[in-house]
Amino acid sequence: LRNELSALEWEVVPQKSGSADEDRTNRKRLQEPAKRVGDFLERPDGENDFASWAGMLLTEDLEIGAPVIYRNRSRGGELLGLDVIAGDLIKPLQDYRGKTVGYRQVYRGMALGDWSPDQIFYCPRIKRRGSAYGVSPLEIVIINVNLAMRRQLFDLAYYTDGNIPDALASMPEKWTLDDIQALQE
Repeated sequence: LRNELSALEWEVVPQKSGSADEDRTNRKRLQEPAKRVGDFLERPDGENDFASWAGMLLTEDLEIGAPVIYRNRSRGGELLGLDVIAGDLIKPLQDYRGKTVGYRQVYRGMALGDWSPDQIFYCPRIKRRGSAYGVSPLEIVIINVNLAMRRQLFDLAYYTDGNIPDALASMPEKWTLDDIQALQE
């Protein structure tokens, strides 16, 4: 999936709005902002190209289930980059109603930083009731995969081990049914 994402060709263009005249007007008016957005997305975090950046985001989404993007801004408020942060290091901070009011980055028990919701995109893919954390798609699939693997092992054992016991015991020919019954008791 990551390779397919990196192979995509993309371009930022103004969206069609309706009539041809409106589209021409909007295209001319929005061409420069669209170019700026496209240039920004060439290296969204200022370091990695779009394919690498999107791959990191996709990995966080599939493995952790809660990708996190930090909006890196200058002191003047200008957006400098969109940094992907490890979602398993982010702890949502909630108020008494269960609403998220902020985020804390925790690494090995130490708080590394606190952020407000306007500084971080915390996007759990599958939300749960009663928890601020998301569930990763891998976490959901693991039970079904485990069950399928055990079922395949059972089927394989049928053909490799078979259903014949490891040993068969025979009785001497002189024994009667009473002798065999006495042995079993």
